[in-house]
Amino acid sequence: MRQKEEAEHLRAKAEAQMREAEFQRQRAEQSERFEQQFLANMSHELRTPMNAVMGMTNLLLQKNPRDDQRRYLDSIRQSSEALLVILNDILDISKIQAGRLELEWTDLNVAQILENVFTTLQFRAEEKGLLFQVDCDPGIPPALCGDPVRLQQILINLAGNAVKFTEKGRVNVIARLMEQNAGRCRLRFEVTDTGIGMTPDQLAIVFESFRQASSDTTRKYGGTGLGLSISKQLVELFGGRIDVESTPGEGSTFSFELELAVSTEQRKPETSVAEAAVALRGMRILLAEDNYFNQLVAIETLEMLIPDVVVHAVENGQEALERVSSEPYDAVLMDVTMPVMDGLEATRAIRELPGPAGSVPIIAFTASVTNKEVKKCLSTGMNACVPKPFKEAELLGALLAVKTSNGQTPSFGEGEGDEAETPEAGSSETNGAPQLAFLEQLTGGNPARMQKYIGLYLESATAAINNIEAALAASDHDALRRAVHTIKPQLRMIGMGDAAELAQTIETMVKERAADKAVLAGQVERLLATIRYSVPLFQAYLK
Repeated sequence: MRQKEEAEHLRAKAEAQMREAEFQRQRAEQSERFEQQFLANMSHELRTPMNAVMGMTNLLLQKNPRDDQRRYLDSIRQSSEALLVILNDILDISKIQAGRLELEWTDLNVAQILENVFTTLQFRAEEKGLLFQVDCDPGIPPALCGDPVRLQQILINLAGNAVKFTEKGRVNVIARLMEQNAGRCRLRFEVTDTGIGMTPDQLAIVFESFRQASSDTTRKYGGTGLGLSISKQLVELFGGRIDVESTPGEGSTFSFELELAVSTEQRKPETSVAEAAVALRGMRILLAEDNYFNQLVAIETLEMLIPDVVVHAVENGQEALERVSSEPYDAVLMDVTMPVMDGLEATRAIRELPGPAGSVPIIAFTASVTNKEVKKCLSTGMNACVPKPFKEAELLGALLAVKTSNGQTPSFGEGEGDEAETPEAGSSETNGAPQLAFLEQLTGGNPARMQKYIGLYLESATAAINNIEAALAASDHDALRRAVHTIKPQLRMIGMGDAAELAQTIETMVKERAADKAVLAGQVERLLATIRYSVPLFQAYLK
């Protein structure tokens, strides 16, 4: 009887622990959902008025103000940009902590990035009387593979800090080619200043989030203490490591090295704002925006930049739907958060219209710029996203892109209700040839490395198919998420970017309980079919 009582007690205790663990898991998931929703709401609520402030300031600066007025406007512009940096830092650190920040690999030009860094910080340095210089090694290939936005963010964070903490002297940003072979090159970046420097104790915490050298530093110079932490983690996403050397009162040097592949694609000449404006002459644009000030900024900017442009404005998605149904437009700038009918619902309704109206290019004009929100916009049928506060080049670039694509809405394959389908040979998602081109670029065309990576992928693919099938059959969501998460980096490494994105979608759906069982099963079957199709293609290469 005692043994029975003890067993019963242990069983009850185990059940209580299981209930508590399940409660904590649900609580953590709910907390994460609340956090993501808060970030999306905060992004929208702060960016919407910021768009009006920065947009109207830029418009006034272009109307030949008096010298005293220009000084005031420059102060407003600089303060707005500082606030936007803080907002972006908060959003970035949240994505990093949630493991959701990923690099987007595309062509980058180091010389152009350094020029952008110089342009961004030049006036701030001149106001302090500093000598600010950038130096790019001419031996660096003009086209490399990487994430140009994030590399520029790292350098602006480091150089911006150098300017902030330097009262006299100089700030130098240097890019050097250290080594190049087999289609890859190793670069070294250095940001050197003659500023206040740091003690060994301060160096020990310099890369920690929300930490600055001292409370005096925070009071005197401001900032969130996030810039260096974000820079460190971005460098590590690139596969590098950031170092710092510093002497109090003499200055600091931040440095990091990256190994990047040389791009094999022909670079297309970038279209300037002036060229884009001419190409968009006479465009008919419908603007759906409920905020009057943002309406004013967008309309005046478009009218100022594009010759003979026609812009009509409505205040909600219902009005946008009615206008598109009755009048022809070349593009729709669609705010996402609006009363009566939001931008997502309006886009779905427009896509159901018959004839040309149903295929009108729609650009998300949104203050919610988290990766999840952007994907949601694209999956509803929008063609592109322009974040608020918008930059003139981004807005014109998006309009030019949808115009030159003849208004065809791309298929993103991540919308709700996608049915399971077997990939067809030759599709971009399953054809082996494009993946080998990516792999050749990644390895510099080294056959031994290509065979090694393919072998690793085939091992992972076989295990992934078994694990995913078993988890799906058992309705084990945790096991399914782990299996998909495990194969995802292998898909990216082998060049199957579409499949990797599908894996990310499935992982997010499972994590956030964002789809019913049938929809989830359909997406999983699509991923399995893609992996199964790829296996014999890569096996054939090894033979």
